[in-house]
Parts: sequence; C-alpha cells; structure tokens
Amino acid sequence: MSAISRPTMLARVWSRYLVALREHPVRTRMVTSGVLYVVGDGVAQFGIEGRKLDLQGEEPDERLVWDPIRTARLTFYGSMIFAPLGHLWLSRLERLKVGGRLSTIAARVGCDLCLWSPFVAAMFPTSLGILEGKNVEQIQEKVAYSWFPTWTKAVCVFGPTQVFNFAFVPAQHRMLMLQSVGLSLAVAQIAQDPDAEEVERAEIKVQAAKAKVEKTRAEGSAERVGTRMGWA
Repeated sequence: MSAISRPTMLARVWSRYLVALREHPVRTRMVTSGVLYVVGDGVAQFGIEGRKLDLQGEEPDERLVWDPIRTARLTFYGSMIFAPLGHLWLSRLERLKVGGRLSTIAARVGCDLCLWSPFVAAMFPTSLGILEGKNVEQIQEKVAYSWFPTWTKAVCVFGPTQVFNFAFVPAQHRMLMLQSVGLSLAVAQIAQDPDAEEVERAEIKVQAAKAKVEKTRAEGSAERVGTRMGWA
C-alpha cells in the first residue's frame, strides 16, 4: 500500500491563501499587497542599493543605511491605498462585457490603460508626497515631472500583461499578477540606475529654478512695460 504524500508547506500556505481570498478578498489583497511592497523595497534597498542594517548608528552615510520609513510609506501605500482601489477597479472591470471574448478583452485592456493607468501614475507620487510631508507645490512638481513617463512605461509593460491577465489568469489572481509584474519592473529600474531618485530630485529642482527665473523675467518685463505706459 503506497503512502499518501503530505502536502508541502508551500502548498498548505497557498491553500490557506485561496480560502482567505475567497472569504475576505479585500483584506487578503491588502495584506498581500503590503507583503509584496515590503519584499520589493527590501530587495531594492539591501540587494541593489547596497544598504545595510545599522543598529549601532556607526555608518555616517545615511544613503548606505536601511530606510525603514521609506519601507513603511510604501507598505502603507500598497496595503491601504492601492489594494482597496485596485480591488474595486478590477471588480468593476470584470463586469465589462462587449460582444465576444476578444472584444471584451480589448475593451478591458483599453479601459485599464486609458483610465486606471493614468490615475495610478498620478496617485502614486501624490500619495508618497503626502506621506513624506511635502507641500502642494512640491507634489505638483513631482507629478508633472513623472506622470507622462510613468504612464508610457505602464502602457508598454502592462498592456501585454493585461492582455495575458484577462485572457488566461483567473479573476481572483489578476491583481496579484499585476503587482508582481509592477514590483519586478520597479526593482529592475532601480538596478539599472540606483541613483535615479536623487537625479530625479535634482532635475525637479532645476526645472523649478528655471520656472522661477522665467516668472521673474516676465514680471520684470511687465513692470517695465507698466512704467513706460504709466501704469506703475
């Protein structure tokens, strides 16, 4: 009589995850999203940026030390902001049916790229800006700088991903699929340019300085014209 093989730990965890996803879909997706963001930021900070734990405070360069506040901000965004909205969006998108299967997939992908992706491209920097304590002007500059490049990358990456998602992935696993691809993309971008965040901040400051100079010039020109015309 052959022995019955016991399920592996991974199989048991997956089985419990499926039960939780069925009984508490929003809560489960919030927890899953938070875990994914912790893992993704951990890979980015420790594996790519070369940061380390510095419990004794001996490292003078803060850029080489793990930033738990950054991890907390990203985790909060992933679990408390993105996950509930993503669940709501995918649930509504699942109800969209246009003609046959192919036309339905095309309509869902089109709505996702033209409505959801632009919204998320603005929501992410706005949410992080608020969590970082930035003012409205700083957040607006960040969104204005990053929105279009972020959205175009989303179209290139998540367009094919969503075609595959709606065609082959069961509805309950589509959000997990999207977040896995998204975090992989984010980690890959950091690996290509680990100083991209600092460069981006510098470029934003340069653009803000240029705008301030142009504004000053325009105001100066207006004052000179006003003086000549007798307005001032």
